[in-house]
Amino acid sequence: MAKPMSAVLCWLVSRLLVILLATTATEHRATGDVSYYFASLARLRKVGVGRTMIEYPLPVVWLLQLPYAIGRAVGGGLTTFRLVFVLAMLCLDAAFSILLWRCTGRRWSAAIVFWLGFAVAIGPLIYFRFDLVPSVLAGAALLAMRRRPGLSGVLVAAAAAIKLWPAVLVGSLLRGAGRRRRMLAGFALAGSGLFVTAFLAAGWQRLLSPLRWQAERGLQIESVWATPLMILRLADPLTWRSHFSAFHAFEVSGPGVEVLLRLSSIATVAGILLIILLAVRGLAGRNRADSPSIDRHTAGWLMVASVLIMIISDKVLSPQYLIWLAGPVAALLVIRAAEQRRRGGGIALVCAVLVLALLTQAVFPISYRGLHGSALDGSLSLWATALLAMRNGGLVIVTAVAVRMAWHRGCTHTASTVDGQPDSVPS
Repeated sequence: MAKPMSAVLCWLVSRLLVILLATTATEHRATGDVSYYFASLARLRKVGVGRTMIEYPLPVVWLLQLPYAIGRAVGGGLTTFRLVFVLAMLCLDAAFSILLWRCTGRRWSAAIVFWLGFAVAIGPLIYFRFDLVPSVLAGAALLAMRRRPGLSGVLVAAAAAIKLWPAVLVGSLLRGAGRRRRMLAGFALAGSGLFVTAFLAAGWQRLLSPLRWQAERGLQIESVWATPLMILRLADPLTWRSHFSAFHAFEVSGPGVEVLLRLSSIATVAGILLIILLAVRGLAGRNRADSPSIDRHTAGWLMVASVLIMIISDKVLSPQYLIWLAGPVAALLVIRAAEQRRRGGGIALVCAVLVLALLTQAVFPISYRGLHGSALDGSLSLWATALLAMRNGGLVIVTAVAVRMAWHRGCTHTASTVDGQPDSVPS
């Protein structure tokens, strides 16, 4: 009983710390998106779903209507919606924490320590964005891939319906012929169901609006590709400017932007091709039936590598994107524990992701003012740009390591070596 109580206590203390941070003036900026969600939903009946939060897939609007409806039911406004939203994210966090606890034999593990620490490292942002939802769904899909492949496919489809990026994770879950068919069937059925429902509800224009929105965006100041220009901006802020765009984000303008935008587009396509190549290489492993199969450890590294590739290759990098890593990394740690692996870079990955999360919080919201505005703010700008460069450089390095691990695992594993290991998801 002592172990569960200690875990519960640590969860409560760490989450209380994050909530207390959200009340400080320094972290206030990280809570702002919830106000945007509320204002958008308040106009929903007037403007219709075709013009509501068009930068997000339509299922996001449906998802956010739940806390909005609960808040309205009790007669509350923005404050009530904010409270309900945060409570919903806390409940999701708690549910995934329980899943991790059960999957690791109800004892302390690297997965539990990582999950508890990540929320503190990334800060209040984790509860004031909905990116925790696809992150948890992706992690749960990885845990379910062996015993419940159909559910795994459904979870990935649901995650992709909320944030488009999880669609690239399908290749990491192709384990065994029979399981692969069930996973793909679950993904196809859930995905097509959500697709058809969204189309009937709002039509083609709203269905494609997130892709158009993304295509039209400029070079966000926090992206990996913008880092060289942000460094140059320290020396000449009049040549390289930061401005708040119509896409609700700060973007950089000046010489070199168009070239970097083209390079990021090429990198995004190349990144998707690399993800496919890693999945194909992973499928070269063989199971007992001598059929193509990706083992769970390979799948974990492939999923983490896929998320990182999508983050660093894009022209946009919002701070909440780091939350995408949390679920897959935690699930990978569960798999390593189940297969009694003591090597393979898992602990190094944990430390690296936690450091990246801390740097992200240091950039946004703590020193974010130093990255934007018409005039640079002296030492704060230097500090903020240095933190941004360290974070983005770290992301590139961790991505290279994760790709190397996924590549090395491909063609070298034998799925039958783990068939006797405990299932990742408890009955």
